[in-house]
Amino acid sequence: MKFSRFDFSLCSKRCKRLVQVTRHNFIGISIEINYLVQLVWVRGPGGKECLTWAGDQLSWSTKNYEYTKIDGRHMKTIIRASRKSRWIATQTPEIDLKVIVDHCKEIFRIPIHDVEFNTDRIENFMEYIPIFSECSTMYLQARNLSEEDIEAFKDQITVEYKFYLNNKRIKRNKFYWNK
Repeated sequence: MKFSRFDFSLCSKRCKRLVQVTRHNFIGISIEINYLVQLVWVRGPGGKECLTWAGDQLSWSTKNYEYTKIDGRHMKTIIRASRKSRWIATQTPEIDLKVIVDHCKEIFRIPIHDVEFNTDRIENFMEYIPIFSECSTMYLQARNLSEEDIEAFKDQITVEYKFYLNNKRIKRNKFYWNK
């Protein structure tokens, strides 16, 4: 059986510490959230996808899944043959994605690089903010949000470099974000 660094980090606290001190070439985390699917990637050199998680709220008819325990949370998971891609079934994606992202940030000591967040058809979009409260680049699609909701969103995030709202780059002097 082929073990990835991520799988190894879940074995025990000692294995987790071993992964934390081992050199790797991961450069950051990318996140994409919309009403259909939620994706988390750990990126390597040149933005290459090294590990991928996808989550949805659909019921699975397949029996080819296992339960993965990450930081005390059990997740129904299908792990692809390469072990680089995993699909999780979740009814609480805002919680499960945060657990995955926090675990990757902790064991690989990498930041969140970019977030693509489409709030259309997501009623509880503010509950996703703790996943990516700090990131380098934010792409926010918020066509159906009020100005008050957008302001509340902006007040809760820290964007280091670039912020795009509905495909338009917001200049730093025209946009307030926490710094």
